[in-house]
Amino acid sequence: MPITTLADFRNELQKLCHNYWAGLAAERPSELFHYCNAKGLHGIVTDKVLWASDIFSLNDASEVDYAMQVAGDVLKKYPAVRPIADRIVDGKLPEVYRSWQTHVCCFSSEEDSLSQWRAYGAGGYGFAIGFHAGLLFQSMVEKAMIVPILYSENRQREKLEAFSVAVSALLDAATVMPENDLFVEVAHAIIALMAPIKNPKFSDEREWRILHVKAKAEPGGTFFRPIHGAIVPYTKLPVDAKCFSRVIQGPTLHREFGERSLKIFLNNNALEHVKVESSVIPLRSL
Repeated sequence: MPITTLADFRNELQKLCHNYWAGLAAERPSELFHYCNAKGLHGIVTDKVLWASDIFSLNDASEVDYAMQVAGDVLKKYPAVRPIADRIVDGKLPEVYRSWQTHVCCFSSEEDSLSQWRAYGAGGYGFAIGFHAGLLFQSMVEKAMIVPILYSENRQREKLEAFSVAVSALLDAATVMPENDLFVEVAHAIIALMAPIKNPKFSDEREWRILHVKAKAEPGGTFFRPIHGAIVPYTKLPVDAKCFSRVIQGPTLHREFGERSLKIFLNNNALEHVKVESSVIPLRSL
């Protein structure tokens, strides 16, 4: 069936993206854990807000480049989307990527992970905030997407190839519209699809992400904070109290005092239902 308007094309493209995300999100665990330091825990519990940071500020500085490399290699196999692959190679798609604000908040499906404590949980002096995954998904449905990171290169390519086949058919049905307009729409969709693609070397993180994407031209909603000598953009995502499931304190914190303090803190912030636990990893403080 021919597609005669850009609005119709955009709607059909959004359906393809929705199916892509839905296929990933169907695998979600019962809980997701956000590892942070004491300051992060205090802010999230007190304000009931998650901070999603600019994707270029994350610990894997190469992940955007890695995703573009994989996407470009897949797209070039399909004539209908080959021009977008060429734009990746000649540097034009990265410019589009940077013209959009992609903010992410990271989680792990691992509830007590030594690598997570060391990398994100203040070296064991931090906390893992647990969230009911289903409730968190419901609370974010109109604000952002929640997706797992794909670490297997075979699976990354499989997902991108399936999308390339579907979007090629969509482009064939919309030949009456200006080609450049169509490619801009598809490029923006591919940008969102690249966000969960990450270098396999990070696979032990078992990461999931809240993903918030918007054009820089859209006003409001962006804040800034200084980190390690840089100014990092971020956005705020409110989270309902019922989404919180438990808080696990790090392996190097004092168990009895820490758990007691946590319970008082949570109770005073309308989170009486949240369980308090301690890591069982035998990590000594140095």
